[in-house]
Amino acid sequence: MNGTGIYLPADTDQWLQQMLEAAGFLVQLSDSCALVSNLPKILITRYNHAFFALTVRNHIIDLVTKIRESRSDSRKAIVMVPAMPQKALLEIAQATTAFFISETDIDLTLKIAKILTDKWDTTTKEKARAGGWLDDRGNLTYYRSNVTAAPGKFALIVLCGADQVTDAASLADFHLCDPQLIWDTKMRGSFQNWIDPKLKNAGIQKFDTKDLLNFDRLILPLIKSGRGDILQISNWLETLDLSPANTVSEVLRIVLGSMGYFGLPLFTSFPINQKSKQLTPYINQATEFFNYTLFLDPGKRKKALNTVEAVLKALGDGEDTGLNLEDATVKGRYPSGKDMVIGLKTFIESDDQQERETLLYSDFVVIMDRILKFKRPCQSPKRKERVDPNFPEGQWMFS
Repeated sequence: MNGTGIYLPADTDQWLQQMLEAAGFLVQLSDSCALVSNLPKILITRYNHAFFALTVRNHIIDLVTKIRESRSDSRKAIVMVPAMPQKALLEIAQATTAFFISETDIDLTLKIAKILTDKWDTTTKEKARAGGWLDDRGNLTYYRSNVTAAPGKFALIVLCGADQVTDAASLADFHLCDPQLIWDTKMRGSFQNWIDPKLKNAGIQKFDTKDLLNFDRLILPLIKSGRGDILQISNWLETLDLSPANTVSEVLRIVLGSMGYFGLPLFTSFPINQKSKQLTPYINQATEFFNYTLFLDPGKRKKALNTVEAVLKALGDGEDTGLNLEDATVKGRYPSGKDMVIGLKTFIESDDQQERETLLYSDFVVIMDRILKFKRPCQSPKRKERVDPNFPEGQWMFS
């Protein structure tokens, strides 16, 4: 295998060639090599970042293993996967097929409801066609009734989008595999099983359970605040570039600075080491801030403007505000920290949309905790001069 290329024997069945090509491999045939026994492992490496798809696949593997080890007479299992975005269903089909292709005693039938694939883009639909996953019959219940296990084999039937078909009620008594079940039973309400391989693939090997819990502290609030679901978070983690990081701490900062995927600003200076601090309130505040509901009340708007103007006055007087406004993550896309504060003032005054978009790239924690709570240092009162009659003329006392 060279990059995404893979060599197969010249007499390899065409359906396997098409399935591999649909999975993104460059297939090359050769008389000089044999079909390697670890082909499924090669396939699996293609999907080592498709976190949700691999978790679904693992759930299906565990389900089949449990049924077969139960000494039940059943030689067939039907798994129902509800409608999901085309990327998720295609990756589930690819990952599931890639694993079970080596299980010679299991016959896999995987089909995606026609009502879904009819709406897919051409490229994705062709990949599904090449993999043999299109439901050309337009009737998922057909596979429930007509696919049976061959002698000595176990029949695994995975039907995707069954909840969208008109006769779904006839499929209701089979194994459901939806995101909520995956979250509750396989992931157990944590992203640790996704973060572990993500860190290792980034070359970061030194981390422990406490580190993984810190990632949950940052990612779970996306679900709690309604800004993301596990499918979206899976896609986000797959594309998250950790190459600049050498330590877990640096990865955590990248996570805090990469939530624009969910329409959120930077949270770079969130105090990770303060266990009493939670990210959810900041996410909720960001929602109210950027949809402007935080400033609809005239009193709150005036208070915020007065505070921002106090910052600008301090900057104009050359005072040390202690705000570190020139830090790149604080000023974001503004030329200077002062420009960022001016942009913040403009946004608060008028819900200016251009300033709104630019502020998304500034550190929201600094905006909320430092700028909008800014207080100028108390100055010592000027000493009052007075003349003491007991002192000679021209000498002064200060009080």
